[in-house]
Amino acid sequence: MNACVPIYSGQICGDELSLIPEKNYDLGFVDYSTMLMMGKNPKLVINFQVMEYGDYFGLIIPKYYGVTRLTSKPKKSGGFQVGRKSKFLREFLTLFPDQSVKRLDRFPMSRFQGVMIKGRVKTVTKSFNQRKIPESLQYSVIEELLKIKNL
Repeated sequence: MNACVPIYSGQICGDELSLIPEKNYDLGFVDYSTMLMMGKNPKLVINFQVMEYGDYFGLIIPKYYGVTRLTSKPKKSGGFQVGRKSKFLREFLTLFPDQSVKRLDRFPMSRFQGVMIKGRVKTVTKSFNQRKIPESLQYSVIEELLKIKNL
């Protein structure tokens, strides 16, 4: 995404994060990757695209999950393991209650493909150390994946 995209408080260009109004949106799965945040905290990042027609259609919004450990190098479609009480496991089984989970390091991420998911988007206003982020640097993330939307 090299072009600038208008948003309600200005515009974003290149790899900058999107800022959209807080509300529940229809989302479509794009991809996922694993990373080490600040060099040591393993994270799963799932990217979703806003699927509602309007000013924000097509914008990519991430959903971040803390994971127990990475089972491969940090990369696109990388391996990860979650805990039994993790937010990812709870949301995954809420969305896909028919899915059996025998191992906490193997999830069929393909379940996210081809479905519309209702998700709550929030604006990040504070940094990791709870300092206020200037308004022009604030961005949106998915706070919670709520349900599969019936088409």
